Amino acid sequence: MGENLSEIIEEYKVLDTNVLLHGGAKVLSAFKPKRKDKVTTLIIPLVVFNELDKFKRDMNTLGKNARAVANAIKEARKKEGGSLLDGVKLSDNYYVKSIRKYDDKLDKEFNGVLEQNKPDTVIFKTALSLHRQGKKVEFVTHDTILSNIADACGITVNEWEDFSVLTDYSSLYKGRRILSVRDGLIDSFYEKKRISLEEFIYCEDEKTIRYVEKNSLFSNEYFLLKSLEASKKTALARYDAVKQKLVPLHPLTEKNIGNLTCKNYEQKFAMDALLTPDISLVHLIGPAGTGKTILALAAACYGVMEKIYKKIFITKPLVASGKKDIGFLPGSKEEKLKSWVAPIYDNLPLLITNEKEIKQFSESYIEAEASTYLRGRSLPEIFFILDECQNATPDEVKTTVTRIGEDSKVVLTGDPSQIDDPYLSDTNNGLCHSNERMKKEDFVATIFMEQCVRSKLSEAAAKLL
Repeated sequence: MGENLSEIIEEYKVLDTNVLLHGGAKVLSAFKPKRKDKVTTLIIPLVVFNELDKFKRDMNTLGKNARAVANAIKEARKKEGGSLLDGVKLSDNYYVKSIRKYDDKLDKEFNGVLEQNKPDTVIFKTALSLHRQGKKVEFVTHDTILSNIADACGITVNEWEDFSVLTDYSSLYKGRRILSVRDGLIDSFYEKKRISLEEFIYCEDEKTIRYVEKNSLFSNEYFLLKSLEASKKTALARYDAVKQKLVPLHPLTEKNIGNLTCKNYEQKFAMDALLTPDISLVHLIGPAGTGKTILALAAACYGVMEKIYKKIFITKPLVASGKKDIGFLPGSKEEKLKSWVAPIYDNLPLLITNEKEIKQFSESYIEAEASTYLRGRSLPEIFFILDECQNATPDEVKTTVTRIGEDSKVVLTGDPSQIDDPYLSDTNNGLCHSNERMKKEDFVATIFMEQCVRSKLSEAAAKLL
């Protein structure tokens, strides 16, 4: 049955600043109509260009996206010869247009209700003005408050997130499982130091045994195996996809590294991933106090002392309270950065007890660097820690990981429940993005850590505050 072209459906997508800042130029191609009887016009209120202008000189993802949007629209204007006042053609039945003014009556209607000259208010009123003209309007925004206001006024809201690979944080890949198995399988594992894939996915007649399907296994996925016959009988294993076997953890997971001993099975899983040479990218995800940073630093120090790596690089996203970056800190770049990554340096005395040795080791083997200065560098034979990675954008994580050379390891740590960047969420941040995109690779491991070991106070605060 052919399409009826007698009635053209016109729809308007009003774009908020935050969508363009986070999605960049790809937002401009995201709403291209798939039907010939539909015409879609992207509406960019004039105030949005003013907001983008504030970011255009920033040397980060937001600045890059602000410039990309401006350049993409400029190129479309040059190619098609149109004007934003009337609408610039992006492709067939697809246009972008800018609106300077909304219906003046809205100022009186919302006087004392909304802050009149605030950019968010102007953008919302632009969408509402079109909506009340009887047009089919969607308000595209990531601003939760603004989306609630729009919804309360009858406007359809579209929370477009093309860069989000998670629909919900609860579906995050955790990299570990707890399984009940036959008692004999654990005995065989300790005796043979392996469990073949055939043994692992095979199930006899016990309905309570929870094995896994072969196609559900991820490389370097970790397992806590519990015996059905004896509840305290357990084994820890990692799935090696290359060998197609469950293998024991690194022997050092049961010993001291520096002055550090793994306190639970989650930490042992993490330490195995950090010490296994074939695993180049490690995601350590979980709440504060679970040991993510100190485990990464302990493995890094061990690797340098054993001459596996030449140096330790540490960094964290330049996001702080009040949106101030390291330029607001006193001193040289090195002094600024050391203050910025102080939480990592704070852990050194727990691994090296002599103050003189700490200073010598720090000066000789540890380098702090801002993620914005990494582009163009190549870093072979280093142990790289990107701490607080939940505050990094997917693009920033990509910039970091693509700098890593041969025989290096990169560790991304973070707690997606503690995000300081207003443009990120627990589903679209760089840590979760990398975890979901890279989880099928043979050289990647993820450990979701939940057991707080810092203190009872820390554990209670993480859960209750």
